[in-house]
Amino acid sequence: MVTVLNFLGIRVVAQGAQEIIPAVTGWPIWIIVLFTLFILAFVEEVLFRFPLFFVALIVFGKKWPLSVNLWSIVILSAIFGYLHGNWINIFIQGVIGVFLSFAFLKGGALALRPGKGLLISTTAHFLYNAAVMVLPFIL
Repeated sequence: MVTVLNFLGIRVVAQGAQEIIPAVTGWPIWIIVLFTLFILAFVEEVLFRFPLFFVALIVFGKKWPLSVNLWSIVILSAIFGYLHGNWINIFIQGVIGVFLSFAFLKGGALALRPGKGLLISTTAHFLYNAAVMVLPFIL
């Protein structure tokens, strides 16, 4: 039995998923895993970093106070952490969320280039996901 999906406390378990998924799609499992990790990273970045940017831009205009960034980062990172499973993840994934928020802001959002910031934070998020998901199988 292999856990195929574990999201928001919902666990989908299948037997022989490593054989079922490639048979259905025709793609090797490693391509599916990397593609899935990238899509998840992109969706999470859009959901958790863009609100930070757009709400601050709408409320404060092109220049907003540092305290707005800090509070937004803390709140969105705590939600990001909690949605990854449980209360312990608020700290673990929340810290990762803080780093990803800074990558988004420093990567371009503060210079009013949210697309560049999104690319940088998504890439960092993807690399983190890949390390967490793939390294245990390699080591």
